[in-house]
Amino acid sequence: MYMEMKNNEKVGKKDQSQYGRVFSIVSLAVISFVVLLTTTYAVGATDYYVKVDGNDSLNGTSLEEAWQHPSYAAQQAQAGDTIYLIDSRANTTVTEEQITGTLTFTNNSTVVIGEGTNFTSELVPGNWIKSDDSNYGGKWYEIDSITNDTYLNLSIPFANVTHSSIAKKNLVWINEHVSFANSGNATHPIVMKAYNGTPTLIGESGDAVSNSKMYIVIEGLTIEGYETGFYILAGAGSTITNITLRNNVINDTLGIGMWLRGDIGSSKICNTTISDNIITNAQASYESGAIYMSGVYDSLIENNTILDTPDCAGINGGGVVRNTLVANNHIENTGGHGITFAYAENVTVRDNMLRDIKSRGIRFDYHCKDNKIINNTLKDVMGSGINLYPDTETVIKENYFENVSVYTSSPAYALFENNIWQNKNKKGVDFDGVADELILKNNVFVKCIYVRIYEVNNSGIIKNNIFMDSPLEVTNPSPITVTYNDFWNSSISGVTAGTGNIYVNPLFADPVNGDFHLKSQAGRWNGTDWVNDNETSPCIDAGDPNSSYSNETYPHGQRINMGAYGNTTEASRSPYHKIYLSIPMTIYSNGEYSYPEPPITYKDNQTVNITFNVSDTTNLTINSYTSSQISFTATNTTTDQKMNITIYNGTFRIINGKKYEIKKDGIVQQTKTASYNKVVFTNIPVGSDYVITEESGGKEHKLPVAKPVVVTGIAILIVVAYWRYRRRRRRMRSGGFIVLVPG
Repeated sequence: MYMEMKNNEKVGKKDQSQYGRVFSIVSLAVISFVVLLTTTYAVGATDYYVKVDGNDSLNGTSLEEAWQHPSYAAQQAQAGDTIYLIDSRANTTVTEEQITGTLTFTNNSTVVIGEGTNFTSELVPGNWIKSDDSNYGGKWYEIDSITNDTYLNLSIPFANVTHSSIAKKNLVWINEHVSFANSGNATHPIVMKAYNGTPTLIGESGDAVSNSKMYIVIEGLTIEGYETGFYILAGAGSTITNITLRNNVINDTLGIGMWLRGDIGSSKICNTTISDNIITNAQASYESGAIYMSGVYDSLIENNTILDTPDCAGINGGGVVRNTLVANNHIENTGGHGITFAYAENVTVRDNMLRDIKSRGIRFDYHCKDNKIINNTLKDVMGSGINLYPDTETVIKENYFENVSVYTSSPAYALFENNIWQNKNKKGVDFDGVADELILKNNVFVKCIYVRIYEVNNSGIIKNNIFMDSPLEVTNPSPITVTYNDFWNSSISGVTAGTGNIYVNPLFADPVNGDFHLKSQAGRWNGTDWVNDNETSPCIDAGDPNSSYSNETYPHGQRINMGAYGNTTEASRSPYHKIYLSIPMTIYSNGEYSYPEPPITYKDNQTVNITFNVSDTTNLTINSYTSSQISFTATNTTTDQKMNITIYNGTFRIINGKKYEIKKDGIVQQTKTASYNKVVFTNIPVGSDYVITEESGGKEHKLPVAKPVVVTGIAILIVVAYWRYRRRRRRMRSGGFIVLVPG
C-alpha cells in the first residue's frame, strides 16, 4: 500500500509538472503576442520632418531627408505618426530672405530670367519668390522648376509689367493648404507640431488647415492671412472626435480664426480641445467669431487669447453646443459680442476676462438651457454685459462687472448670486420681464445708475444684497420680496421693502480699488491671508437667517453675511459668538464643539474665543479626541460660580473603574471613579488653575495661566483649543490631560 501511494504521488507530481509546463508555454505565447502587437504599433509610428527647402521625393524621416510641404506630409501620415515642422528662420521673425543677382520679371510670363546668377545654390523647386521692387512686390510666385540654373519656371505667370529687380525667397510656407488623409486613434493620434521656433504658414485665401478626420493634434504653428485658419468639418451625418488645437497663433485671417462646423444634418464634433491659442485681427463678419462653433459636444475651449477683432465675436456658438466648458479665455477689443451662444445646453462660461467689448459681453440667445456664467471678469462692455433671451435658464455667480450693464429679456429662470457690479455711475442694471423666476441674492451693486426690474411674472427674490449709491426700481407691480438687504445711499421705489433691510455704510475694505470684502475685527480675507481691521461691518451676520452659511469659516455668527462673499470661504469673520450655557454644550479638543439648538460645528484647528452669558452653574463637557490642550478662563463677580467638568475618552485614555483626581495648587480637590468611558467632576469653583490626572499621579501638563476677564454681572468663558500632532504619542503615554481654570 505504501509503495502504491508513493507511485501515485510520483504520477501526480509528473502530471502537475506537465500541466505547469503547458501553462508556462501558453503564458509565454500570450506574452509574446502582446509584445509583438505592441512592437508592431511602435514600429508603425514614424516621425517625419518638413522644412521650406526640403524635398517631397525624399523619405522625410530625418532633418537631412526632410519633406518640403506640410500638405504632403499630412496626406502621408498614419495613426501614431508625428510630423515636425521646422522653422527655417534661425530664431528670427522674418518671413523672407533676399537672394543674389538681378532678375527680369516679364509681363504675363511664367519665366523669370536671372543675369549671371546660379539659382540652384539658393533655390529649389517649390520655393516661392517675389519682386523686391516697391511697385511690384508683395505677391508670391511658386517656382515650378529651374532651367540651366538661370531660368525660374513659375507655376503661374507674373502678372505685372516687365521689370528687373532683386528678388526675395520665402522662409515660411506660402499658400499651403493642409488636409489630413487618415485618422489617428485613441492611443496613437496623428500629431503635427513645431520642431523648433514658430513654423509659419502664410496664405491669401482658403483654409490653412482643414480636417474631417479623428484623433488629430496640431500645436505650435503660426498662421497668417488665409480665409480661415483652422476649419474642422464633420460631414453630413458624421461624427468626428478628439481634435486638439493648442499653442497656435492665428493672425489677420480674412474670416474665422478657428471654425468647428458640425451642424450639417445630424453631424457632430465631440471631445475637442481648443487651448492656449492666440487669435488676432480676425476679419470675420458680425454674425461670426474668431472661434466659431456649431454642432459641438463635450468639448473644452480654454486659455485662449482673442484680440482686436474689428467686427466679429470673440467666441461664438452659433449652432448647437452642449456639455462644453469655456474657461480662462482672454477676449479684448471685439467689434461683436465677447462670448455668445444660440442653442447652448449645459454650457459653463467660467473664469474668463472680457474687456473693451463693443457689443454684448456674454450672451445666451433663445432656447439656451441649464447654462452657467461663473467667476468671469467683464470691464467696459458697450452693450449688455450679461444678455439673456427668452426661454433661457441661467445661473450667474461670482462674476465681477466694471462699467457693465445687464439686460435680461424674459428668461425662464435667472439666478444672480455673489456678483459684484461697480459701474462708476456709467451703467444701469436692467432685469426685464421674467417668465418664471428671478433671484438676486448676495450681490453688490456700487454706483449703478439704477438697478431696475421691469416685471417678474411668477416670483422675484431680492435678499442679502448690498446696494451702495445704486437705487432699486421696480416699474411694474410684481410678486417681488425685498428682505435683508443693505441700502446705503440707495433708494427703493415701486416695491415695499420687507423685513431685515438696513440702511448703513457696509464698510467695504477698499471699494475704490475693487475690494468689496467686509471689514472685520475678527478677520477679513485680503486675497492672500486673513487680516484684522479696527472696525466691523454691520453687514456681517445680517443676512436672511434662513439662508445657508455653511461655507463661511469660523468664527461666524451662525448667520449668512450680506454681500458678494456671503456663504463663501471668503466671508468676513464674526468678532464673537453668543450662546447661553444653560443649554449643555460639548467642546472637542480638535476645535469642534456643539450644543443642542441650533447644531453647529467649528473645525480646521481653529482657536475658539467665545463670549457666553451663563447661569449659576455651567455644565462643560470636553471630548479629548486628539493630543490637545484646553484652557479656559471663567470669572464672575456676582455669584459663587461653579462648573461641572466631564472628560471623555481620547488622548487622555479614560479607564472605567479607575480613579481620577482634579488638583488645585497640587492639592487634590476631588477624586472620581470613571464609568461609561468618562469621568465627571462637579461643583468646581471658578477662579483657579486645575490639573486632572489618574489617581496614581500621571504626568501633569500645565498651560500658561490666562488672565481673568472681569465683567460685572456676567461670567465670561473663553475656550481655546489647540491641535498638536507632534505631541500626540507622547501625551498618549503620559496619561495626563489638562483643564486650566485660571484665577
